[in-house]
This record gives sequence, structure tokens and C-alpha cells, in this order.
Amino acid sequence: MENCWDVISVGMAAIGLAVAVYFGDWIKALVKLNLVALLLLVQAVYVGIRVYVKGCKRARGYY
Repeated sequence: MENCWDVISVGMAAIGLAVAVYFGDWIKALVKLNLVALLLLVQAVYVGIRVYVKGCKRARGYY
């Protein structure tokens, strides 16, 4: 988790927040979930994918 808040993660968080703010009304019409909870869920999935990919790379000897 040493790279949890690198430049890519901060950029993804900013993009996710911008999408949630800009398309908030449309998202709210489609999904009956709080937008903040949805943003946190998306960020958790993103971090989980990064951890999984890093583990796969480590298992194959890339790190």
C-alpha cells in the first residue's frame, strides 16, 4: 500500500469526483444510491484492482 496515493490514484479520485458532480442528476435518476457512497465504492474498487494487479505482477517477478 505504499503507492496508494500516487499521482494516478489522485487523478482517478479527481476524475471520479468531477464525473459525480457533473453527471450527478443523471446518475441519481439511474441509481438510487447516495453519490458520496457511490464515489467511495468506485474508489474502493479501483484500489482493489490496483492491489490485485500489483500482486499478479509480483507473483510473475516484475517487482
